[in-house]
Amino acid sequence: MSCRQNQREISEGARQVDRENSKMLDDQQLLSDYCRKFYGYGTWDSKIWLIGMEEGGAGSATEPAIKKRLELWKRRGAKDLENAPEFYGALEYATEWFGKRPKLQSTWRQLIRVLFYSNAIEATRDSIRFYQAQKWGRPECEAAIFEMFALPAGNSQVWPYPSFTDAPFLRSRDSYVGSFLNCRADCLRKKIEFYQPRSLICYGTTYKEYFERIICQHFRQTSESDIKKASFGQTNCFLIYHPTKKGVTNAYFEKVGKFIAGGRS
Repeated sequence: MSCRQNQREISEGARQVDRENSKMLDDQQLLSDYCRKFYGYGTWDSKIWLIGMEEGGAGSATEPAIKKRLELWKRRGAKDLENAPEFYGALEYATEWFGKRPKLQSTWRQLIRVLFYSNAIEATRDSIRFYQAQKWGRPECEAAIFEMFALPAGNSQVWPYPSFTDAPFLRSRDSYVGSFLNCRADCLRKKIEFYQPRSLICYGTTYKEYFERIICQHFRQTSESDIKKASFGQTNCFLIYHPTKKGVTNAYFEKVGKFIAGGRS
């Protein structure tokens, strides 16, 4: 065997090892189960349901973070809902959002603001911080935090999963949505029919079509041009801007809360 041929075989072997090492998330059944079954934080009994597209956050969708998330979820019983401080604490991720004086989370702080004003409670930075620290994402919280899709993503423009798993349903964002949108929308619809929450607040107007799959109808215009509404049984459903949308201020979320409190249409 020539030195050149030997070097080629060594290089090919190294590339094969790299390919194998880069596809560490090979438990596709666990991945699929998590994508189908996990919905968020809190309890189905909550009177207010908040539904976003997916979890975000820097570092949340890396291979080590996803492996740890799946292993923890399985170890804790593969539940459909979790206790956010406990789950995040065990992940050792985003722990600055809980504790005695947490950092205000950019999405949650505005959702808490909506919750306060829907109950005719004045919101301040300190009161929001206290609520995030003591109640948010827990079973005893008045509001539950659900997601349209289970896996986190750093942003909507980047889909990282093909770099560390061969799962066909994660080959692209389109594959992912096509694989899980209908079953998750069906599950959420059945949960609404059974639990009859007072309010369903969907945030992120970009995802209007996905949220409408849950309630099987279109959101309609209201007296406020930037708030959409629908009714599903006994549940009032609202479509609002995402809390991190550029240019949207505290005043908007205060208005949303008051709009919900007033029962306006």
